[in-house]
Amino acid sequence: MSGPQKRRGWGFKRIVTLLFSSLIGSTFLAGVLVTPAILIHYYWYRPHPTAFRHKVTINVEAWLFWAAANLVISWYLAVIVDIVPIVARFLISASWGHVSEAIKSRIEMYNSVKNTVKPVFYAASCWVSWVIIFSHIFHMTPGGSNAQGYAHTVSQVVEFFFFFILVLCVQRLLSQLIAFAFHRTAFKDRIDAVYETLQVVEQLRVYRPKREKRRSGMLRTPPFGLHTPNFEKENFTLLSSKLKDHKPESRNWQGEDHKHAGKSHGSDDQTPRSRPLSIIGEDTEHHYPPSHGHSKDATLVETAAKMVKDAVLHDARNIKGDDGAGDLEWNVGSASEAKRLARSIYMRLRPANRTELLPIDFRPAFPTVEAADAAFRVFDKDNNGDLSRAEIKTTLVKVYKERRFLARAMRDVGAALQTLDHILLFFALCILFFISLSVFGVNITKSLTSVYSLIIAASFIFKTAASSAFDSIMFLFVTHPYDTGDRCFIDDEIMVVKKMELFATIFQRWDGTESYYFNSQLSNKIIINVRRSGKMYESLTMQCAWRTPLEKLDALEAAVNKWLSTEENRWFVPSTGVTLQSINFQRYLEFTMAIGHNGTWQDWNLRSARKTAFHAAVQHYCRELGIECYNSPQPVIWTDPTVILPPYQTPASPSLGDPSPSLASGAASEKDVALGASSTFKAPTTLGFTPPHADSATLLRARTHGKKAAMRAAGGGDA
Repeated sequence: MSGPQKRRGWGFKRIVTLLFSSLIGSTFLAGVLVTPAILIHYYWYRPHPTAFRHKVTINVEAWLFWAAANLVISWYLAVIVDIVPIVARFLISASWGHVSEAIKSRIEMYNSVKNTVKPVFYAASCWVSWVIIFSHIFHMTPGGSNAQGYAHTVSQVVEFFFFFILVLCVQRLLSQLIAFAFHRTAFKDRIDAVYETLQVVEQLRVYRPKREKRRSGMLRTPPFGLHTPNFEKENFTLLSSKLKDHKPESRNWQGEDHKHAGKSHGSDDQTPRSRPLSIIGEDTEHHYPPSHGHSKDATLVETAAKMVKDAVLHDARNIKGDDGAGDLEWNVGSASEAKRLARSIYMRLRPANRTELLPIDFRPAFPTVEAADAAFRVFDKDNNGDLSRAEIKTTLVKVYKERRFLARAMRDVGAALQTLDHILLFFALCILFFISLSVFGVNITKSLTSVYSLIIAASFIFKTAASSAFDSIMFLFVTHPYDTGDRCFIDDEIMVVKKMELFATIFQRWDGTESYYFNSQLSNKIIINVRRSGKMYESLTMQCAWRTPLEKLDALEAAVNKWLSTEENRWFVPSTGVTLQSINFQRYLEFTMAIGHNGTWQDWNLRSARKTAFHAAVQHYCRELGIECYNSPQPVIWTDPTVILPPYQTPASPSLGDPSPSLASGAASEKDVALGASSTFKAPTTLGFTPPHADSATLLRARTHGKKAAMRAAGGGDA
């Protein structure tokens, strides 16, 4: 069964929302407010113009006209705030040719905070309209011909209301700016991913492929307007491109049908070639003789009517709580904008003989092959080696939504910022207190004499709390050593940040217990943030027999490096080495091997799996090479000096070029059996380590990494 269906009736809530959110509703309400004033003036005051009726009439007219004017003006002011990025985008597009993704990111940031600025314009319009209507039109302020006793006090209230809204909006905007800076580190991974994708999109946007020239004997225009100025400057005319960007209902631009059709017929000739993006319109079927243009005119009129409808019904005051211009088709983060850009990129890169994109198609647009392959992997989410039009569209739609979400999520005030927001609100109210004294004409010197005494007394009482709050603010918002969910090393403890507050932070230990640390105490501790770290290293410490030939240690190093370079999971930095650390009284050799993790230890389970797999690999190759650990033979004094000591038998040293020498006869027989087996045989995985098959060719490209760099990283230096 489907979920509860959405009610489509005109309930009371929907009617009220329509009246206060749209231009039609605001105009209607303004007309309703003005109607009683007009009726009173012409049908009650004009027939009997007495002084009392004149006083009542001007009061009713002034207040109703003021309310109606603010109701309409506030909607237009909100629309002006909404269209600022649209005008900026049009000017940039007209002068530069296109709007870069960096500018679009700034526009998304503006859209996330614009609703905080709108109340200031509302309050300003109330104040200005009050002065115009009550002072200059009806002359109701003191000194006017129709002076009213309450006008001066109400004028002060309206003026204070403006400063009240202004200070609160500035405080709210300051909190959001602090939240932007605070969450920029928390969302660093996601911001970097979005930035990487947008860089690739920007590179593909400015790429212009070289098209084959038409033969000089053909008197046809360039195909599909590719060489026209309008195509070179996409987004030049936003309105015309939107009107002409209409596509039929039966058109499915997902791309799967074309892709499967081309494969099923087995010939690219049977697959209709899609045209590059054109200013004129979408891919439509050609008819001969040409059809009349009435249907096209009807489509343009219908699209224009839809745009006008969206404009007049636009929720400029954000009463519905949508927090954005989602109903407007011209916003930079809309799904239609992402689809249009995806279609443009696909048409530019797609060759004529196939419908899928391959990595080779990206290489002309990038300076190096590595950059082109990296750009291809941004869109190839399923790692199948080709791209369809739907994959490009899905990637762009997701990254546009992610950018919009990050712009709004970074604005939101979290748990740690909530207390700081309250502190800023307290200071804002203090500023409003002094502003109110000035607005209402209170003598500040006489009124604040007792307040000064209270402030001095409070400074002694709350000195410690204020100092702790200041230290905590500096620690969280300036130093900002961690975010919620980060794994940290503090005082030999491995903990995860569970919750951040202004005065304390809650950490969760490995056993599930929670620890509370005051932020003032943490400011004096050494904190290692694992999430923000780069590739991390640790060492494997191992002992071997004193008489172990050094050639075997070289063979062990070569075998482990070979395994690291072809390891399927790509868990490690593909380089390590054997470093002798100490000789314990010639009893055994102690050496270390660097474990280079290809990532951080934020996921502790993954770190343990990598460490276990590396130890299992070292144990596997030590058994193959016959590397053992036992104490050196102790000297024995014989009582009979004529007895000759038996000679010490040293094991045969393997060749330097063979990292896997033969073992005992039993092991050799097992190896012979393995060599005679099928080439598709794969050894079982044990503890995350899969022994490589000597005769099987791996499809993975062997990675290389400097041995000295791995040793420096394991020893504490820079990799």
